Amino acid sequence: MDVNDKKSIEKARDFIKEKHGGLDVLINNAGILKFVPATGPGLPAIDRSFEAVKDTIATNVTGVLDVCNAFFPILRDHARIVNVSSELGSLAYLKNEEVKKLLTKGDLTVKEVEQAAADYIKISEKGNAGIDLGYPEQFGPYGMSKILLNAVSRVQQRDLDQDKTRTDLVVNSCTPGYVATDLNNNSGHRTVQQGADTPVYLATLPPSSGGKPVEPRGEYVDERKVVNWLAGDGWVQM
Repeated sequence: MDVNDKKSIEKARDFIKEKHGGLDVLINNAGILKFVPATGPGLPAIDRSFEAVKDTIATNVTGVLDVCNAFFPILRDHARIVNVSSELGSLAYLKNEEVKKLLTKGDLTVKEVEQAAADYIKISEKGNAGIDLGYPEQFGPYGMSKILLNAVSRVQQRDLDQDKTRTDLVVNSCTPGYVATDLNNNSGHRTVQQGADTPVYLATLPPSSGGKPVEPRGEYVDERKVVNWLAGDGWVQM
């Protein structure tokens, strides 16, 4: 499934609905991090060009939302949704107080997150991925995409809680940590197995019982522990 192709998303959704009748677990793990071409040893520099911002937001934010829009209607009772984010999605990296206030307000909507993403792309036309306006410097567009993903995960949980046709739908975002993968030239200090632990934990949360909703829900999680994302926790020193 290509998250940048709505027809591909719909084809996958229709296949699952036809063959299985619905969906119990959705893990949104597609993501890109763009670098400029390497000119020497070590990791190359982060690409902060307009095209890089546009492509990163298209995959890491818009693509995730397109998948959710297609698959949420076929989620069954007790379904679990995991949005794989990053430590770079901490609000500590966002210095633009106006945008930060928007993304942390209690009545934030999905449409407002989409507009914030569109505004970021527009601002990036001027170059440098909006760093001079308080947008993330650390890993630029990748970090901003994960901030937006963490913000929208909270909104999705609130919206799912208002769905009276199904019960116990839970969404969380999480970081797998700095995992050694092709994305970072295998420089990460966590293994793939260690990185998969928290997403799998969230995907297999037990059903709510005794009238008490299962926790965590609508949270940002690292190593199976809830991180106070609203307070800017969860950041790492680079």
